[in-house]
Amino acid sequence: MMKRLLATALAFPLLCSTVLADTTQLDRIFTRANINVPWAKLEQVTGSPIALKEEAGTRRYQVGQCLVTAYSHNGETVNSLELETITPSCTFDMSQLVKVPKGTYVHKLTFGQFARFAEDDGINANCLDGCPDEPSSVSISWQGPESEQYLEIITHDNLTSPESKAAAAKWIAFMKGQEGSDYRPNSAAWTLKHTKQGLAYFQDIPLTSIRIGYCMLDCCHDEEEE
Repeated sequence: MMKRLLATALAFPLLCSTVLADTTQLDRIFTRANINVPWAKLEQVTGSPIALKEEAGTRRYQVGQCLVTAYSHNGETVNSLELETITPSCTFDMSQLVKVPKGTYVHKLTFGQFARFAEDDGINANCLDGCPDEPSSVSISWQGPESEQYLEIITHDNLTSPESKAAAAKWIAFMKGQEGSDYRPNSAAWTLKHTKQGLAYFQDIPLTSIRIGYCMLDCCHDEEEE
């Protein structure tokens, strides 16, 4: 369920206790000033794209050792930005985009922290128990209210670390116990009971990617504001 983002009153002790020593170029890219702008405006800070992805209106940029993907709904205006792999070196301050304390760097965010800040009760999964043609991942998404200009965020963990694999295994075991002989991989009826328990297992697991912008979860509100 999409819920409103909490105001800055929320405490993020793990996020704000340490400020990164070096300013990253990603801080110059992941701002509202680079969303809902022409490609040329974004590329003043990203440089030229390294490739046009197969999907129309999608470009990738190499920023130091980090990969940034930009998406366009109409082929002309950048609607969302994605940091493909979050690490301590590939991070940015999310306070430049949403109302959270300054110094909320995305590499410090766990799913439990993001769920509290998004007022979400659970976590969603894609092919948690393995699919032949799709990668496994878990995610929490958020869509802001009008006061946040309907900004949207999609977070992911791609289940490649030992910790995330262990959390996924616990979640699968929980659902097998709940469903019994009726359990089928990736076909459980997703209820709040399932998603809340999943979040309990992923409380301390960090995000591995984040995408912020518009036209991802709902209609393009940004077009209405132009």
